[in-house]
Amino acid sequence: MRAAVLLALAACGDNSAPDPNVVQSGSRLHLVQYDYGDGARQIDTARFHDAARDERCAPLRWSDGDTYCTPAYATTVFTSADCSEAVGQVAASGPDPDYLLQEFWLAGVFLPSRLYERGAPIAAPAATWLRRGSACDGPYANPNASYFALGPEVSKDELVRITHPDVPSASRLQRQVLASADGLYLPVALHDGEVPCTAAWAPGAATAPCVPADARIAEYFHDATCTEPELAIAVPDSVPSTIEHVDERTSCSSYYELGAEVEAPPLFYGPSCDSIAAPSDRRYFVAGPPADLVMLDRERDPVPRRIHPITLAAGDVRLGDANVYDEVLGTECRRAIVADAWRCLPVTGTLVTERFDSDACQTVVPLAEIHTSACATRDAFALDKESAFRRIGAVHTAPVFHLSTGDRCLPYTAAEGIELRDVGPALPLDAFATATVVTEDP
Repeated sequence: MRAAVLLALAACGDNSAPDPNVVQSGSRLHLVQYDYGDGARQIDTARFHDAARDERCAPLRWSDGDTYCTPAYATTVFTSADCSEAVGQVAASGPDPDYLLQEFWLAGVFLPSRLYERGAPIAAPAATWLRRGSACDGPYANPNASYFALGPEVSKDELVRITHPDVPSASRLQRQVLASADGLYLPVALHDGEVPCTAAWAPGAATAPCVPADARIAEYFHDATCTEPELAIAVPDSVPSTIEHVDERTSCSSYYELGAEVEAPPLFYGPSCDSIAAPSDRRYFVAGPPADLVMLDRERDPVPRRIHPITLAAGDVRLGDANVYDEVLGTECRRAIVADAWRCLPVTGTLVTERFDSDACQTVVPLAEIHTSACATRDAFALDKESAFRRIGAVHTAPVFHLSTGDRCLPYTAAEGIELRDVGPALPLDAFATATVVTEDP
């Protein structure tokens, strides 16, 4: 059976080419989905079900350069200074995975090299070592971990190799696709030319730019009026293609092509546009011309139900958003494990702040500080210090106070462009939509 990320499948005759936006399970690798019980489903783009091995697996690039659907694992360490004997090391928290992975140090990163079944528990070694290239680094101590012998090796041939086929697109954006020889096909991300891009943070918005994944925020300025953004990056870091500047007054983001590398000073920073000393371990780039970014439409599924999947669309390219819309709560939400269940939690960047109702600073008034600029997100909920969600209500009109320096209780006035709003009681867990994990057979 095929599953659409989109609102509906395009009707295809016998002579029509397959719709490149439609996903499907393979005969062996099956899609994993989150079923909200009202007809709405979300596809997990990070893991699959390997029917032949009857286990979940995730795409992982190995040291040979290929990608394999790899089951959950713990990594191995060595028990001697010559890195000759490997054992499995499992962190103290969480379940013990069924597999142990030996990694190979390549171009500055550890990549999977060999996979083993988890063997019998063993006593914790006095110390452990890690192999980085030809060096055996250590010793390290981790007495709280559990240790296991290596069991039989699992050959890479026993795993499913995942490929990344090129899929033609009539628009500027291209799809990044995961596929396998058994028929799995799943678009998972977008590319603008050679550069991966992702939809900018825009919960509730109808559109969002596809921002290059390597974009970096410019925190400085090159001029004394603070109108020319300047990016500082650490000397060893890679140079991005795009600079993002966030206006502190409006919360609006602007995107620029990477401009020329410049000397610093001059370098200016902060709301007062102060001249500052330039750290010597940085490279400095001014912003170039405005970046020409592709705008994505964020289309909400119109089918009457509680949960509405959201589709990112540009030309003939369509991709499921990580957020969905919760009709009951009136906000976008994103799934997370809470109290042993998958729940769709409100998407918010607003925190509950605590002020006081009088100059005695005794009775707490929980509030949300909301940016009023055109670019600020309109969060429906705020998150308190207990990680509970509280609905944001009306503007708070009564005076409030805060503890200032020297424990003085003084009147509090929100900064320009921010308004104080009341918040409701903490939502109970059963207020959130729940999802069950299902595996789609082909």
